[in-house]
Amino acid sequence: ARELRHVRRGHDGIARVRQRLSLHDLSEVVIDEDRVLNEGGLRFTDEFVRHKILDCVGDLYLAGAPIIGDITALRSGHMANNQALHALFADPSAYRMAEMRASA
Repeated sequence: ARELRHVRRGHDGIARVRQRLSLHDLSEVVIDEDRVLNEGGLRFTDEFVRHKILDCVGDLYLAGAPIIGDITALRSGHMANNQALHALFADPSAYRMAEMRASA
């Protein structure tokens, strides 16, 4: 499976595109307004959703311990994910630490 790509917007992304001969092998999705500039478009129809999910999982990993629970997010980003973790850990009644048992 191909890896997910970083998303670039606006002038920075467009400038990067102009520096390259081809958009085919970019490790990022470059968008201008509502258009994907990469040759061939997106690799997956839900590539933006996959990117957001992977970002959220990565941000939650930074909690320093496994999180067993549910999360519902709408248009979250790194800052919102970070703020959610800070709010969670600011309220000791909102979580509990549990010992993880080794699986047999």
